[in-house]
Amino acid sequence: MPAARSSRLTSRQLSAAPYSTLKHAPPDDADIIILSSDDESSSHTPKNSLPKRHRSIAKQKGKAVIPASADILEISSSDEALAKTCKASMSRDSISSLRAQLKKAHDEIARLKAESHKKQAQQTRPSISLSELEELVTCEICTLKMWAPYTLPCGHTFCQPCLTDWFNTTLAQHITNNPHYNPAVVAALRATLNGPNVPAGLRRTYEAQIALLEHQHPPPSYTCPTCRTVCRTKPVEVYTLKSVVRNVADALGETSPQKRTSTPAARTRSGAVRAPEGPWDGFFPRG
Repeated sequence: MPAARSSRLTSRQLSAAPYSTLKHAPPDDADIIILSSDDESSSHTPKNSLPKRHRSIAKQKGKAVIPASADILEISSSDEALAKTCKASMSRDSISSLRAQLKKAHDEIARLKAESHKKQAQQTRPSISLSELEELVTCEICTLKMWAPYTLPCGHTFCQPCLTDWFNTTLAQHITNNPHYNPAVVAALRATLNGPNVPAGLRRTYEAQIALLEHQHPPPSYTCPTCRTVCRTKPVEVYTLKSVVRNVADALGETSPQKRTSTPAARTRSGAVRAPEGPWDGFFPRG
């Protein structure tokens, strides 16, 4: 019957209507709702109840979609030029800063090298301690500082008081062994011989008398306290060593002894000024 067929087709169309609507893609903001019955067992529910089309649409719903109304930043050529200028300026500033740091590092290296060379020079330079220097300026006889150092012809140096005592001891022993020795007679003859306006004949006479007295009563032989070398000339004062002794004493906080006050110059009978006597004239008469 036509009516029945028409009604059957209508029921088929109605039963197929839900699937036919899926042929058209739903809008982006469409929501898909799946209805299920609580009374139905999970075993009767098919594992994949939705078609692949529905599942792909559901997955796309979870992805972030950039809205169409998002702002787009446009960079013009003027902005690019400004950026390049800023970048070049920053590069120049960075280069200047690096150059300044490099120069500072080079200066520091040069300073450290100079200090290192100076320290190496000080370490390699020969040095002597103050105690060792004090031993060098100490007299071997009295073990005191040589405030008035005198050097003998052999090269050994002693202080004046120790040498004077040493020579006096030698002279006293010589006079004891030679009681007829009288150095005053020879000294007087030499003083007359060295005076002014001495006639040639008288000069020869004095010289002969001095030679005879020294032959009959020879003078003592003064020797070095260390090496016993005979001293035929007067000791010589060492002014350089004298200055060193005073510098060492100043460093140790010591003061040099007071010098003796000078006495008025002696005069002869005629009124002439007699030459001042040195500390060694009694041992080594002037010839």
